[in-house]
Amino acid sequence: LLYESLNEPDESRAYVLIAYRLTEEVIDEADEKKCAMIITYIPPWLEAQKRMTIDGPLKLIAKCASLSISIIGVHTALDTVEGGINDWVITTFNCNIESASPIEKCKGATASEEEAGVGLGRLVRLSDEICANDAMDWIIRATRMGGLTAAYAERDARTVAVSVNSCYDAISKLPEAPGLIITGEMTRQQVLNCHSRGSPVIMLDNCKTESHYLQEIFSKKLGKSLGEGIKIVNIRYD
Repeated sequence: LLYESLNEPDESRAYVLIAYRLTEEVIDEADEKKCAMIITYIPPWLEAQKRMTIDGPLKLIAKCASLSISIIGVHTALDTVEGGINDWVITTFNCNIESASPIEKCKGATASEEEAGVGLGRLVRLSDEICANDAMDWIIRATRMGGLTAAYAERDARTVAVSVNSCYDAISKLPEAPGLIITGEMTRQQVLNCHSRGSPVIMLDNCKTESHYLQEIFSKKLGKSLGEGIKIVNIRYD
């Protein structure tokens, strides 16, 4: 929860707006559509703020406060939770999956959260070997997204490391290099390092992948869990 409105929303504001990032245009549409809350994937800030000025993130928070709109950021939660964005990418694989577990545990996670599969990224073991080209085709067909790039190595894979967001440090510390890496964030040098270890790398279009998940998967799950009393609005400004 990034900001909780001090005012109780009236009955006319029975809507929740889902957006990729928080902008003034997003806030204007939330107000126009009578939304009591905005759920944003990218929060107004990703690092701790020493001070907040009116021309920075505070301007967006202040605008939401003036309109009695609360804000929730789901970036880290959807990256780590079971059934989140990394698990969704795995569901596109057209093959049998033997196991899937976090690449790295979350700091401060409880025993029950770890048991539920909470953690950064996913390390997947498959029943049969696949090649990077097949994996890329599966993802494109399932998500209808283009913009994927790949650095191939001459190697089929039974283990796949999946992390839509940055997880290079955790992947590089694995005792055995995964047969394939699927990620949305990696520098050119990091890709070369993985390639030298024999791991092909498929680079997702970060923005498209996350936006697709929010609008096609997350919004439907949220709407089902909230019931008929709250209506979900998907943003058009992304």
